[in-house]
Amino acid sequence: MTALQKIYFLSDFHLGVPDHARSLEREKQRFEALFSHATMGIIVTDERGRIAQVNQFALREFGYEKDALIGKNVEDLIPQRFHSHHSGYRQSYNHHPEIRPMGAGRELFGQRSDGTEFPVEISLSPYRTEEGLFIIAFVIDISVRKEKEEEIIRMNEAFRQLNDELEAKVEQRTRQLEGTLQELKASRDEISQSLEKEKEVNDMKSRFVAMASHEFRTPL
Repeated sequence: MTALQKIYFLSDFHLGVPDHARSLEREKQRFEALFSHATMGIIVTDERGRIAQVNQFALREFGYEKDALIGKNVEDLIPQRFHSHHSGYRQSYNHHPEIRPMGAGRELFGQRSDGTEFPVEISLSPYRTEEGLFIIAFVIDISVRKEKEEEIIRMNEAFRQLNDELEAKVEQRTRQLEGTLQELKASRDEISQSLEKEKEVNDMKSRFVAMASHEFRTPL
């Protein structure tokens, strides 16, 4: 509690401010603390897309000072190429406001004050006051997650290429082995034919020798 808030609290106590009023004030302070110290970007806009409030985390995410954003259009925080579509999405959301993630099925990007872009994930939550419709946007910088996802994709691609190379090598070695086996089979067949011919020649020699021996043993 700041010194000023302590003064207000003590003043209320001595002036007899009702308990429920002090309770509301304490709830307001808790909400302000939650809003200010949340570990995600929180941006509040009116139904025309003008920024009504922004927390410190969002200011750091987008690289702005608070005074530079209040009253600006929310389209100032997204890349120029998305402006025309975003205006239509915003008007459509105003007609059917509900708690839901923004940009389902699409990649969303924020744009910092220096013009650099970063991927974001955004959830929307509407609320109404006597001043009209307001939308709370919860913004999360998912750059680290995207980097990890891209790293996984690169690793998978590297594994796929390695697997393709291994399969190609296996196929090449298989063809080489099949060729070697064919050559061995041809050599075996050739050797078998040679042995068969040699056997035939030997048989002929044996028959000739036997016949010659018989003739020499037979008297003239």
